[in-house]
Amino acid sequence: MKALVLTGLRQIELQELPIPSPGPGQVLVRHEVTAISTGSEVIRYVAGAGPAIGYLGAGVVEAIGPGVEQLQPGDRVRTTGPHHEYVLTSVDAALKIPDRVDFAQAAFAYLPTLVLHALRLCDYRLGETLCVLGQGVVGLMGSALAAAQGIPLLALDTEETRLDIARQMGIPHALDPLAPDFPASLSSLVGDRGIDVTVDATGSYRGLVQAMELTRKWGRVAILGIYRPDPPDPAMAAAIHQAYLQNFHSKELRLVGCSNDPAERYPSHIWRFSIHDNTRQSLHLLGQGRLNLAPAITHRFVPEDGPALYARLGQREAGLLGAVYEWG
Repeated sequence: MKALVLTGLRQIELQELPIPSPGPGQVLVRHEVTAISTGSEVIRYVAGAGPAIGYLGAGVVEAIGPGVEQLQPGDRVRTTGPHHEYVLTSVDAALKIPDRVDFAQAAFAYLPTLVLHALRLCDYRLGETLCVLGQGVVGLMGSALAAAQGIPLLALDTEETRLDIARQMGIPHALDPLAPDFPASLSSLVGDRGIDVTVDATGSYRGLVQAMELTRKWGRVAILGIYRPDPPDPAMAAAIHQAYLQNFHSKELRLVGCSNDPAERYPSHIWRFSIHDNTRQSLHLLGQGRLNLAPAITHRFVPEDGPALYARLGQREAGLLGAVYEWG
């Protein structure tokens, strides 16, 4: 089988590997599509944290192992597998794809749940105003999931292309926070109530400063983006300190670090949701037609493009948002 393998720092190879066989409780899935997480995968690529890379896939069950009753060969499923043509996965992690949902959207179904988890950690309450700052692939898909569930939100980014995609995904209030009319637009939308919860999906210190400035007194800021390891330059360090004094300290904000729910299922009195629960919700909304991730899938590649593609991602190429490998 074909497999993209991370062999070192900024080194990706397309290799031939043997097709594995499923053991007890496992299924073998032939990938139709694997989706690229342009944030975390780039971090792994730059660090050489391999050999496997990728965790968003969708395909068809090829074979089942002993004891598997929930799935059969031919079933369409979403996986957590790497960028391999075939992948072994536990039956619990192979989630059925609704009939009307294509493989590419199903492969991305996990990413919107990052914002869902952030809202739970921030104790979001129905009727509060949400702001998702940064409309990269996670911000776009998370904003669309929130909108699909009737949550009033602002989707903010400085790139008009991303804002246009947000509107195509059903997010009416997609705004540029640097536009001259932004203060007036913000006031007309939230009035004197302000923004209750801001999700920072930018992965930049500038985004953190802006999130603290936007959020109302006693509000909450969810830090979802992973800040780059480079320390802030002196000007940005001063801006962070000023934001701390004028916003975090004086407005008594809560900063909440966000990862995601556990993959394992615990008793509900210990931990109510799992990653798989969240992803099922995303797939369910896709199946109902209430959630549409297609506008954010801007690029499609074949596995042979892998080495050159990661080099482009490592340079943070503008306009490259949702990207998938097509294995068929």
